[in-house]
Amino acid sequence: MISTAYERMSLIVTSNLPFENWTEVLGSERLTGATLDRLTHRCHILETAGESYRLQDAKRRRTKERNAKDGRSKQSCTKRSSSGSNKTK
Repeated sequence: MISTAYERMSLIVTSNLPFENWTEVLGSERLTGATLDRLTHRCHILETAGESYRLQDAKRRRTKERNAKDGRSKQSCTKRSSSGSNKTK
């Protein structure tokens, strides 16, 4: 795809990996070199700093799920006695 688009159309590629780690994804140093050569020829590289908003959102959801689960497990440990009062195991 990159080879087909090279010098024919605009292409936007996003990654959270630095170029030196692309071989891990693409599997071959030769393929990675050719890909990066085409991508970085006449390009604009925009680097951003900070934590990914997707990662922040995932962490927030995980915390919310854990808190909800903890709340359910606490409720399941609460028994009603025959006198009507609540007792916790």
